[in-house]
Amino acid sequence: MAARALVLLLEALGQRLRGRAEQGAWSIVSVVTPLRILGAILVAGGLVLSVAPTLVHDPGAAPDLFEAVERHARWGLPIGIGSVLILRTRLRPWSATLASVVLALSLGYLVARVIGIVLEGSGSSRQWMYCGIEVVIGLAAAVYLRRKREQNPDAGEGHG
Repeated sequence: MAARALVLLLEALGQRLRGRAEQGAWSIVSVVTPLRILGAILVAGGLVLSVAPTLVHDPGAAPDLFEAVERHARWGLPIGIGSVLILRTRLRPWSATLASVVLALSLGYLVARVIGIVLEGSGSSRQWMYCGIEVVIGLAAAVYLRRKREQNPDAGEGHG
C-alpha cells in the first residue's frame, strides 16, 4: 500500500515537473524524472546510513571488526540501486542494462564498504578481499559497457 502511494506521488510529481518544463519555467526538468528523484533519495539515504548504520537499528557492539564494517557495507545496496535509477533510463538493450546494474551495485557496495573501513578500521583482510572482488566485478562490467558502446554508440547510453 505504501509502495503504491509512493509510486502515485512520484507520478504526480513527474507530471507537475513536465508541465512546468512545457511552460518554459525550467529547462533542466527534461532530464529529471520521478525515477531519478527516487534514485537520488536512495543514494542519499544509502550514504547517510552507510556512515551511521545504527540510525535504523542498533544491535549493540559488533563481535569483531569484520562485522562492524559489514554493518556499513550493507547500505551499498540502496546506493547501487539509486545509481541505476539515476543513470540508466531505458531497459533495452538488456545486456547493457544488466551490465549497468552489476556495475552500479558493485560500486555501491564498494563505496559503503570503504566508508566502513575508514570509520571502523582496516584490520580485517577479508574486507580488503571483498573490496578487490567488487573492483574486479565493476571493472568487468565497465569494460563490457565500453565495448558495447564502441560497437553500437546508442547501446551504452542510459538516455533514451
